[in-house]
Amino acid sequence: MELFAVQRYDTEEKQNDPRKEERILERLKRNIEKKKSVKQQQKALEEEQARLAAQELENQAKNDAETAEPMEVNEAESTAEDVKKDRKSRDVGEDFMILGNDNFQRKVTVDAMLPNWLAYPTIISKNLSEKSTLIESVDYISPELKKCLESMNIEHLFPVQEAVVPYILNVHNKPTPFRPRDVCVSAPTGSGKTLAYAIPIVQHLSNRVSREIRALIVLPVNELAVQVLKIFQKLCEATNLKVALLSKFTPFEIEQQQLVEQFEGKYYSKVDILVATTGRLVEHIHSTKGFSLKLLKFLVMDEADRIMEQIQNNWLYHLDSHVKEQSDSILSGKPMLLSYDDLDNNASTQPHKLLFSATLSQDPEKLQSLQLFAPKLFTSIVKQFESTDSLGGGMDNLKVRGEFIGKYTTPSELTEKYCLTQPNIKPLTLYTLLKENDWNRFLCFANSGESAHRLSYVLQNLLGDDMKIEELSSSLTPSTRNSVLLKFQTGKVDGIICSDALARGIDIANVDVVISYDAPRHVKTYIHRIGRTARAGRPGTAVTLLVASELNAFQAIIKDGGKENVEEIKVTDNAEESRAKDYATALQKMQIALKREKQVQLQKQLHEKNKSNSGKRSVIAQLQSQVQRNDFNGMANDEYNIPESWKWENLDKSKDKKERKGKNKNRNKKKKQVSEASE
Repeated sequence: MELFAVQRYDTEEKQNDPRKEERILERLKRNIEKKKSVKQQQKALEEEQARLAAQELENQAKNDAETAEPMEVNEAESTAEDVKKDRKSRDVGEDFMILGNDNFQRKVTVDAMLPNWLAYPTIISKNLSEKSTLIESVDYISPELKKCLESMNIEHLFPVQEAVVPYILNVHNKPTPFRPRDVCVSAPTGSGKTLAYAIPIVQHLSNRVSREIRALIVLPVNELAVQVLKIFQKLCEATNLKVALLSKFTPFEIEQQQLVEQFEGKYYSKVDILVATTGRLVEHIHSTKGFSLKLLKFLVMDEADRIMEQIQNNWLYHLDSHVKEQSDSILSGKPMLLSYDDLDNNASTQPHKLLFSATLSQDPEKLQSLQLFAPKLFTSIVKQFESTDSLGGGMDNLKVRGEFIGKYTTPSELTEKYCLTQPNIKPLTLYTLLKENDWNRFLCFANSGESAHRLSYVLQNLLGDDMKIEELSSSLTPSTRNSVLLKFQTGKVDGIICSDALARGIDIANVDVVISYDAPRHVKTYIHRIGRTARAGRPGTAVTLLVASELNAFQAIIKDGGKENVEEIKVTDNAEESRAKDYATALQKMQIALKREKQVQLQKQLHEKNKSNSGKRSVIAQLQSQVQRNDFNGMANDEYNIPESWKWENLDKSKDKKERKGKNKNRNKKKKQVSEASE
């Protein structure tokens, strides 16, 4: 028996056999015909079986007609039809089905599934005017804190405080193996979120024995940190708790002295509650000896969405590395082992995370970076919610709730409007709105500090002695910003032109109107701007100035924020033209003032360079030449271009013509006298 059979390929034989390809085609045709006949026989057999099965069913139905229901006969007929359809659809045989237009169906779209804690939040009301719960009537707040709240003129609890305060106090009253769930709160601006976490923290820590840092409140803005510090200081007046602030307002060395003290070679903490910005917190973690956060019980992230965006210093990583003692971080949100010893030893060292924001991101992927432990969500909704039960209500309740997950909410007392204008007269439109609507206490937001500076100068020139206007931006020193805010709160300043540095959480009392001079670029910016008014149940108005090209983008922002119709506010016809001459004069004064400011700035730079002798001569010479020739490129802004018909020389042409004629006559007369004398 041969193991291998070798077939030789003869090229000459192939070339001498011209009918070889025809024979191959004939053989293929025979195979195809054979397969077709087999399939036809199989199909005929299947149809015969189906016919016999249907006939058998019909005979059985006739035999049982006296006892069977009509529905059973119909079922038998439908079963026979289903069998025929199934056999007909299998044209090719085996288990394959031809996909055609008749059988094609669009796939069902599957909605994204939210985690249970996002899909089933605890609903809190956004109507701040309903002050139904008196502080005196609640039993979960200590008498000492009630007195402090009374001294702060706080008599009622807002909805967010009524929901969050008892929950935090309750979970921390349970025994040590129990680990409280992390809390996320998304509520409108001005709804009392700061007191919602300050009250339970102060009350729970008031019974502490030794002084250690047990509460850390992290904030993104220095001004907001100062505001939170003042609230904690007032609440701690009836206790022995000490509060400290870490921000750029205080020198670093003085903060180190306020944090720790050394006695007999050991470091002891001097504070119980720490309010800090992210950057200064990281500095103290790495540079302050004896500074320890290893006994932390509360970790509060106020303006949490902004905190999550501050990745330049990665403060959470540094805090995590500072606190952990083993391979697993105590800040981790991973569930612990089901061992009583592990729970008893480690559960008490897990800090309770509390996240608060008016625009809290409800994207599970973004929140995953914070490693929350079994989080619980307290949130407001866009429209009025009928049921107050957070988990009940059946499928109808779930459907209504699901439509509002991730929406941004604002107080019910807020009125939102927009005003269309032109780019070259936008400051004049703002002036007209202020005068016609008699707005005396307002905040006006611009997209940059430079724009706020120019606008404040022009607006103050237009208003004159009628109103006092100040500017507030990050370019000013902290003491200057605090002075401006104090003047506004005491009524010495009627309006503040500011950048978005003031839009985050700053609580300014009695702001009647918020004006967005520059259209916001994002819905979060818009929500935080308008949140400076209509706070604590007071009515407020928000107005956005828009040019025609910005209207569609603004409407998209409004829609993204879960809002619908925003009314348009208009100024009186020809009201802007009536002040055109004053406006043009103010613009010219502004340009002169900006040039002088630039010249002073260059002279200071030149003085510093000469004083230090560290600059190159070429740089000094360049500054000197720039000051001498008064060359300041970029000072004129297209936004403030004066309309040709509004320039002051065109507004009073008769007067200007007379002056020019008089000057020309004198000039011609002098020329004539000079020529006669020379002759």
